[in-house]
Amino acid sequence: MATMKDVATRAGVSLVTVWRVLNEPDSVRADTLAKVVAAIEELHYVPDQLASSLRSRQTGTIA
Repeated sequence: MATMKDVATRAGVSLVTVWRVLNEPDSVRADTLAKVVAAIEELHYVPDQLASSLRSRQTGTIA
């Protein structure tokens, strides 16, 4: 399973840039966006929902 770090390394950008592409794509230059999206597709990156819920302390479940 690919991580954001793997995507950043493949695209030649920082972890923050990968985060911005995923969360604030309008704040990233078009050429950088294209490199990161290509790396995401190449590595079949999928955000880890468990890790996300641990970070945010919200699981999305009721009760």
